[in-house]
Amino acid sequence: MEAEDSIAEEDLKKLEEAMAKGNASGEEDYSDDSDDEGKEKAKAMLGELAVKPVPDDGDHRSAHEGLELFFTNRFEDADAFFQAKRHTVPMHATAYAVIGFLRAIFTFEPDQIEEAKTRLTTAHKLARQHAGYDSALGSIAKMVTFRKAKLPTPEQLSARLNVAETKLIESVLVMLGENVSSLIKAGLGAKWAWHRYQELFMHLQSKENKGVDICSSDLGGVYYGIGVFNLILSILPKRIVRLVQFFGFQADRDMGLEALNKCCSLSEEHKTGLRAPLSSIMLLGYHVLASAFFTVPEELPMHIKKAEAILAREFAKFPDSAIFLFIEGRLDRLKGDGPRAIKSWEKCMSVNADWVQLQHLCCYELGWSFMANAHWGVAKGHWQRLVNESKWSKAFYVYMKALCMLKEGMICEAAAEFGSMLEHTKRRFSGKQIPIEAYIQRKVEDHELDSGQGIESFGGKMLVHEMLYLWNMIGSLSEDELAKTRTELEGLAG
Repeated sequence: MEAEDSIAEEDLKKLEEAMAKGNASGEEDYSDDSDDEGKEKAKAMLGELAVKPVPDDGDHRSAHEGLELFFTNRFEDADAFFQAKRHTVPMHATAYAVIGFLRAIFTFEPDQIEEAKTRLTTAHKLARQHAGYDSALGSIAKMVTFRKAKLPTPEQLSARLNVAETKLIESVLVMLGENVSSLIKAGLGAKWAWHRYQELFMHLQSKENKGVDICSSDLGGVYYGIGVFNLILSILPKRIVRLVQFFGFQADRDMGLEALNKCCSLSEEHKTGLRAPLSSIMLLGYHVLASAFFTVPEELPMHIKKAEAILAREFAKFPDSAIFLFIEGRLDRLKGDGPRAIKSWEKCMSVNADWVQLQHLCCYELGWSFMANAHWGVAKGHWQRLVNESKWSKAFYVYMKALCMLKEGMICEAAAEFGSMLEHTKRRFSGKQIPIEAYIQRKVEDHELDSGQGIESFGGKMLVHEMLYLWNMIGSLSEDELAKTRTELEGLAG
């Protein structure tokens, strides 16, 4: 596996060099600022549609019932609701796949990711059966005879949207493989899905469809797809973006945000919209989660204000929704309100009895928050639960538990935990050791933390401060704890 990984790295470097050489020789550069005029035209096109949105009915209306179960914390009931028709009704199969995707993307647990892929594959196949696409022979016959293609029925249009959506979401999951072959496969899948969305959008713009009714969920679904595609591509790391550009993609963050907001606006206007909560989650992911890493301080108030408005809208529809409570906790932390963030995550855990992995996410955030407030015993309890129940990284959770023990003065017990941690660092993800596990393994081995002498060394005394700094938690420390930390660091430096 290590040999394969090194080959993959070499392939990616060669690909990057080829793209750089192409750009230097005058070939087209697909960076965000390459065609401002085209972007403005694309944004304007989002509002130039011939069709008329109307409230949902039929399968779309019934799918609302299942999604409402999901967003009101009845996760197992939502699964059962969609399972009943997942092999016969494309809309139900797609909704069942989407909630599987949400479970996977929130937890990143391998079994959840594989389950989501299975659901997406099933939904994609079913949607294609109902989409009314021409066979290969039929397509050739049309080209030879210049016969005009028939307009799809509303049911076929909805199925085609599900075809595009399932392929796009599957590509996002495939991209998590983090190796060249996964990125190429994801890129090809996303490109195929993007062409389907383009076809759908051209259909909605066609003069032949002037005044034709389309359910708001399907129109919102087109906006959702355009928004997800552009927003995700616009915030990818530069190294991956270079590979994405190789496929001819041009991401427009503003267009992505506008499309997602249009999806939400449609839902507000027509009181129906299957993709509106998903659009809200994407927008919150950008304003709350992504902005914590790349936003300049001057822009942070804008992101906070927009996130607050989105959460207020979603809580009005889904009071005490565990998913939105979790995101609210992250927003509270972004605002520097640690105590309120703790309340949000504790409430998220109390209203959610079904989705254990979401409880684990809350435990993770609470572990950090209580460490920032020097409540080492409480934090240790959360890390211990993750050691016992979570599948993500037992080594990391043991390490964090040991750090709490250090601050409690339990030197011998902490050394024993550091020693046992090494047994859990052998897991591989996509053939590679998890980066954080590689880091903490080096810390334990280099500083001999499995011995009391190593813990008492300079490196051992810096461990807790180091982790809080790496996780950007210094700003979350209370004033008392910040002053105490400063005194400790000055003492170590002296």
